[in-house]
Amino acid sequence: MISYNTQHYRLYNKIIAKFFDIELDDISYDDLVDEIAPKYLRREQFQNCKTSLIELHEWSKDSFIHEMSSLHEVLLYCFLKRVESKRVQYKEDYELIYFTNEIREMIRQSSEIDLREAKLFDIEESFTIDDFEELYYDVRYYYDELFEDTDFLSIDIFYNDEIYSDGKIVERLGASVDFYWDILPMDIRRLFPSKSITLTGEVSKFIEYVQNKLSKSDLAELFWEAGSSVTEDRIQLILMHLLDSYFLNMNVYIGREARLGKNKIDILLFRDGNEGDKVLIEIKKASSKYLVKGYEKQLLNYIETSGYKNAFYVIACFTDKEIKLAESFISTHVYTNQYYLYINIVIFDFRIKKPASR
Repeated sequence: MISYNTQHYRLYNKIIAKFFDIELDDISYDDLVDEIAPKYLRREQFQNCKTSLIELHEWSKDSFIHEMSSLHEVLLYCFLKRVESKRVQYKEDYELIYFTNEIREMIRQSSEIDLREAKLFDIEESFTIDDFEELYYDVRYYYDELFEDTDFLSIDIFYNDEIYSDGKIVERLGASVDFYWDILPMDIRRLFPSKSITLTGEVSKFIEYVQNKLSKSDLAELFWEAGSSVTEDRIQLILMHLLDSYFLNMNVYIGREARLGKNKIDILLFRDGNEGDKVLIEIKKASSKYLVKGYEKQLLNYIETSGYKNAFYVIACFTDKEIKLAESFISTHVYTNQYYLYINIVIFDFRIKKPASR
């Protein structure tokens, strides 16, 4: 099954699988790529497009949950556009061809759920169960249900804005150019071998790299001294060395304890020659009495006054109790404030791993 952003994902998987079955009665996967894939993807990634279509078809039928890549999303969108056009071709036979009795029964059950929820929240009181059913037979309503957004339709605009303009369009819409690396033209993809266009994406990969090392190696031992956890200054210093190694030859400037206004940020990064792509990193031990203040006051103030686009708030944990404290902090610090949206809270687990023999 494909993971769709709806409680009726089982129904939609059943429907999408049937759509593929019907369409592939007439044409092959190769022909389908030729017909629906954007021209540049068809030219540069024909085999990848074919493989992705096969996966969409097969994933819709199996029992495992699969996450779509950006290429899957583009092709599914284009495929649904093809099916949508068939309503005009088949007219009154359209629903009979594309929706089996099993699917019709599932649609009825899902519509009953939708109607109960609508009444519960006093939404569209005039709607009947037939009205809800009709939505499932009209592919035009699928795009909002199956895709969190359709940013992939504007990837050219977002990329050009991020690279050659001020990135304001991307920032305002909350688009993630990095997620769409797979559907960029090949000449552009070669410019970003790490699959990250933005510096925020690169730093996110660094964070994942450190977290992976902490869980699978003895890296955590560097953050202990004589049986005690090291200071925040020492954590900063070690992370600076790791950052220097990770970003070697990537034209990224890395500074420690740089002054922003009246205060100093632990670590700042920006691409050489592109100070518009900036990232802040602030580090606090979970045991620090300034844990909340560092996030709600200090880091927020940096973002507001410095013009830096994104930040990472790293919580260093050394005990089981601190891990729980950090997790509680994350769960209670989810904001919709414009600036808070730019802060990524992450946990570094510095607990010493016990040998397997114990």
